[in-house]
Amino acid sequence: MKKIIQLLLCLVFLLGITGELFAQKNKNIVQNVQGLKELQEEYAQQWYRKNSTTPTADELFFHYTYKKALEKYMEEYEKAPDGEDNVRIKLQIAECHRKLNEHKETEIWFGKVATAYESQLQPIHKLHYADALSSNGKYETAKVWYEKYEKDPHNDKRGLRKTYGINNIELFYVDSALYQVQEINVNSEESDFSPAYYEGGLVFSSARRPPANKKETFNWNEKSFLDLYYADIEGGQNLSEPSEFHVSVNSRFHEGTLVVYKENTKMIFTRNDYHKNKIRRSKKDVHNLSLYIADRESAEDGSESSGWTNIKPFHFDSKEYSVGHPTITKDGTRMYFASDMPGGVGGVDLYYTNYDSTYDTWSQPVNLGKSINTEGNEMFPFLHEDSTLYFASNGHGGLGGLDIFYSRKEEDSFKTYKNIGYPINKSTDDFGIILAEDGRSGYFTSNRDTGTGDDDIYHFKSLGCRLVGVAVHAVTGEILNDFKVNIHEKVDSIPTAYAFSSDSVFEFTTKIRTAYVLEAAKKDFKNGKIDLSAIDEFNCDLYGVDTVKIPLMPFEPVITTPTDDGPPPLFVYTPDPNAKVVEVVNVFYDLDKFFIRRDASRDLDRVARTLLDNPSMIVALTSHTDSRASNFYNIRLGQRRSRSAYKYLIDKGISPKRLKVSSFGETVLVTNCPDGEDCDEVKHQENRRTEIIILDY
Repeated sequence: MKKIIQLLLCLVFLLGITGELFAQKNKNIVQNVQGLKELQEEYAQQWYRKNSTTPTADELFFHYTYKKALEKYMEEYEKAPDGEDNVRIKLQIAECHRKLNEHKETEIWFGKVATAYESQLQPIHKLHYADALSSNGKYETAKVWYEKYEKDPHNDKRGLRKTYGINNIELFYVDSALYQVQEINVNSEESDFSPAYYEGGLVFSSARRPPANKKETFNWNEKSFLDLYYADIEGGQNLSEPSEFHVSVNSRFHEGTLVVYKENTKMIFTRNDYHKNKIRRSKKDVHNLSLYIADRESAEDGSESSGWTNIKPFHFDSKEYSVGHPTITKDGTRMYFASDMPGGVGGVDLYYTNYDSTYDTWSQPVNLGKSINTEGNEMFPFLHEDSTLYFASNGHGGLGGLDIFYSRKEEDSFKTYKNIGYPINKSTDDFGIILAEDGRSGYFTSNRDTGTGDDDIYHFKSLGCRLVGVAVHAVTGEILNDFKVNIHEKVDSIPTAYAFSSDSVFEFTTKIRTAYVLEAAKKDFKNGKIDLSAIDEFNCDLYGVDTVKIPLMPFEPVITTPTDDGPPPLFVYTPDPNAKVVEVVNVFYDLDKFFIRRDASRDLDRVARTLLDNPSMIVALTSHTDSRASNFYNIRLGQRRSRSAYKYLIDKGISPKRLKVSSFGETVLVTNCPDGEDCDEVKHQENRRTEIIILDY
């Protein structure tokens, strides 16, 4: 079966996992991801060295040549008896598989130790074992090991976050029916990942077979170094045959995530620290990542060519740590990126820097803080329309591996986050998302089993939720017409397009997980407004359609008449303080019935007499049900009940013009008996009613 090479491992040159280094000696690339920053990882490494009986395998392991190290460890394991003496070798085999992102093998080898020799597991082993179980979709067993990790003495909250994610895993599937995900047609058998929009196409990183003059390989997994490629978008998942992006950008080492801005005249991209044929190495002999900026090359006639020139490193790059994964605001004044620089929250953190055009400089990086960054790794940021930051993380709770999260800007900062959910996220690594301007489609990367290669690019489309909206009389529930509506996104007030399908119904389609504010205005009514949260908004059925109502209150006063006991009083409209107030009781029904009971007929007879005594009076018949049965069924049942009362009054000589009919189903309960609540029949009876409301007198 195809091996799945995790972003944090195969693509680690783009920043990678907490406590791990990319390293190769002599002519080979060496990349630092964090340099054993995590204390528990350091304990584990010291323990390995202290107990080592396999120096050759360990030497390969600590020089990040995991594929060859695995072969050596397997040779040692086959020689040793299967007992306590080879626990260390089993753990090293598990770690090699983990770094090669082979989740099933990782689970097997950690499991061999966990089953028989749990006491010899370090805390970090428990976390890695739980992560492997989660990546294999074994969430309940993973939860057991996350909880064990949480009980160990440390300040790491990953176990707590991931346990919470498993306990609430159903939230990640809420709107899954509203997405279409398809693999693009140009993925190779190697790694293809992290696309960026560019001139009607995509630029992406790939380890596909390199040009003939570039034969070096990356020791970590013995794969080709990554280059940038370009392909035209022919429609959704269909792209043209990829070609090398540009020879001035692709080097003999890794090139990765980029962003193009200022009308495609500027580019910032990620590369191993290699400039003008010179390699910079850290004090630990590590070849880190750097960000480079480039200008669009001009042709002889003054027009822009496809080439890039004036390539230079950012001034805050350092040979002692890595920076990469840029994304930038539309005006090019703020860049977000990932780095394992000292002083961060965890392994790889997200930062931002501001551009000063006066001095042509970028400010010192600012960490996004603990509200976004974790003890794990946050990377691959993408800023959509300057207001929503998407990123990948293995430190927050999710479906396993790297998951994609998003954060809405609040007062110029990102304070909260949400998991984007299934099917974009699965138990595998999912990262490198980009969105089109309308926010309803885009591309992302995943190493899920169904892909062509190690990491593959996928196109996704959000079908959105088609919302049908109406304005209703706040008292009667009557649908109004001839009103004006305004819809905008709640966070940044971006106007949302809508269309009226009649004089009383409007429609619009939502973006991905976006909250909205809906406002309506009508003559003789107070303006109405509702907030549609991202959770409410995706309460669509399988057909992706839902209905929203904006209540409008008339300017005329509406009061209630109190009663000593029994059901809540009716609303009664009085045009002036001296007018006669008529108290009317509710009309009740049997369960699942809509015929008029004998006791109800007496109440309706009293209503009929009142209407006959007051020829100008107009009333509304608003019917309700209890919460049993589906909401759709109950709305229809309520309609039949209103019609029964309507027909009864007409038969008593009341003009149909004086009767307004509406149904609320189970949406307005007078007793606290929602779905699933164990209520007695008396309380359910109070909810099964038709309210008689006096509209005009």
